[in-house]
Amino acid sequence: MPNYKVHYFDARGRGEIIRLLLTYAGQKFEDNRIGGEDWAKFKPSTPFGQMPVFQIDDKLYGQTTAIANYLAREFVSSKLEIRAVVRFLFAKGTKCSVIYREIVENYGEHAMAMTQVYQWCTWFKDGRTSLQDEPRSGRPNTANNDWNTARVDELIKVGRRVKLKEISLKLDIPKTNDYEIVHDKLGYCKVSARWVPKLLSDEHKRQRLEISQSCCTGVNKKVTKPLIWGLAGTIVGYT
Repeated sequence: MPNYKVHYFDARGRGEIIRLLLTYAGQKFEDNRIGGEDWAKFKPSTPFGQMPVFQIDDKLYGQTTAIANYLAREFVSSKLEIRAVVRFLFAKGTKCSVIYREIVENYGEHAMAMTQVYQWCTWFKDGRTSLQDEPRSGRPNTANNDWNTARVDELIKVGRRVKLKEISLKLDIPKTNDYEIVHDKLGYCKVSARWVPKLLSDEHKRQRLEISQSCCTGVNKKVTKPLIWGLAGTIVGYT
């Protein structure tokens, strides 16, 4: 088994991407932090006179990008390799748009979408170091189930002016799924910024019938008390 050694300046953040790839791959390696006095002696033996240097047995290799690409191809899948390159270029201060162009030129236009490049740059900016995908919540691929449908219906009945965005935030359901639940499954449409049923349900029809019968019963009852009616505060009749 080859012996790996990483030579880099004794300063914060040096040789980080190389050490990260080796650590992730589970490869044992030796750290060699070089100070200012030792650098003058070590420099003549380095490729291109630059640091960091990656050593395999007795051979020395330079250029961080080339080293990272080699380690990624050797130990890591292509997806993680590209993420490692994004991490390295972002650490150097390269703009996201430039990183995307570098990815396209070296790995092809389908290697990583521009939105993914920007997303990973944001995560690295926030302090993320892992190249692995984060564990997922385990939520089903579709949120259009009976449980979520009942929750959405209940939320709309509480406040019919609720917006799809608010439903999505409160119930943790993607907005696209909210739209399908509200329109397709529950049959709601928006009228004057309120969610109302497109068609009357059996319950709505029953309520209308009961109210109508109640009104008719009240009108047909014999009037036993005097009725006074008026207009704009003026009494115009008395019976």
